[in-house]
Amino acid sequence: MANKKISVKAIIGIIIAILFIIFAFANWDSVRVSIIFMHFNAPLVFIILGSAIMGSLITLAFKKFRKNK
Repeated sequence: MANKKISVKAIIGIIIAILFIIFAFANWDSVRVSIIFMHFNAPLVFIILGSAIMGSLITLAFKKFRKNK
């Protein structure tokens, strides 16, 4: 069996992800969301997780763009 080491960066990332998920799921209250001319109610947990996913995707896109440049 290969000796695999987990980096400190990976461990910190996992800890931050777990804390973020706990924080997100602790916020089940429904909130009113306004986007330009649209208004709707949604659980805050979905807004938090959706924002995190969008931020991650944008970050990955910029990293890929800089790597190709």
